[in-house]
Amino acid sequence: MTKIMRLLMEDRQRARAESEANIAALRQIAQVAAGNRGNEEGDGHGEEAPRSRLRDFQNTNPPVFSKCTAPLDADDWLRTIENNLEVATVGDNEKVLLATHFLSGPARAWWENVKAMQAVDHVINWEEFTAKFRKAHIPTGLIKMKRDEFFNLKQNNSNVVDYLDKFNTLARYAPQDTHTDEKKRDRFMNGLHEEIQSILVVVPYPDLESLVDAAIMVESKRKATFETRKRKMQQQQSGPSNPKYRSPPPTRSSTPPQRNTT
Repeated sequence: MTKIMRLLMEDRQRARAESEANIAALRQIAQVAAGNRGNEEGDGHGEEAPRSRLRDFQNTNPPVFSKCTAPLDADDWLRTIENNLEVATVGDNEKVLLATHFLSGPARAWWENVKAMQAVDHVINWEEFTAKFRKAHIPTGLIKMKRDEFFNLKQNNSNVVDYLDKFNTLARYAPQDTHTDEKKRDRFMNGLHEEIQSILVVVPYPDLESLVDAAIMVESKRKATFETRKRKMQQQQSGPSNPKYRSPPPTRSSTPPQRNTT
């Protein structure tokens, strides 16, 4: 075999090897791409690819609950958790497991005690968990006290905005009495200053927001009127003490008094 033929054969072998390597690389790239599509889209038959439910739930930033500092802290936590579970598309059989993962301190101790009291083969579902959780962390007596405070709420010396803030906070303790906009309007109106009520009561308002806006405007007008009257009264009271308002002193007559000659 001549040297030239040997070189040609070596070139062919190198070309074949490079071709095979390129084909293998292309196949590997295609497999990776197909795998990625499978993870995103499933297997093409409507089935979802396996994924971590806990990771999806954690990505919604669920809050950790330890104990109540306000009566409805527990209810706030539970509502947030329910919303996050829905966003993460967590199934009913996993809700309790994932939700209780975000209990700590006294709430974690409560949950451990609840589990210890269950039968060995009993699995607590979501409805049972929420009922037990509310009963343990939202005392009925305290809710009643807050409800009574709501019905006795008056504006008194606060402005309309501060009154509205307290109204909205306490209204949560009386859901049966504030579940319609009409009921909210009636309760809000009854707590306003009587002078503001006497102006607003003659006008129908379509919603609570319109009533609040009107109350703020009336209050602002009343305040402006009061300041104007106060300023005028101060000017009137300070008028006599101003030198330019002083009356001139009485003048003495230059004609001497006449004597009686008789």
